[in-house]
Amino acid sequence: MRIEEKLDFGNVVGMRVEHTPIRKPLISVIFYYVDGLLIDTGAYNTRPSL
Repeated sequence: MRIEEKLDFGNVVGMRVEHTPIRKPLISVIFYYVDGLLIDTGAYNTRPSL
């Protein structure tokens, strides 16, 4: 996993993390932290299978 992007929207902070050995990211997830609550968006490329 690597941190691809850090997000800061004032009271809302977050980061986008990706997992990839050598090529295009296999999994990309965005986390947001809002007033003590951690929100995980889930991996965008797994949505069709859900």
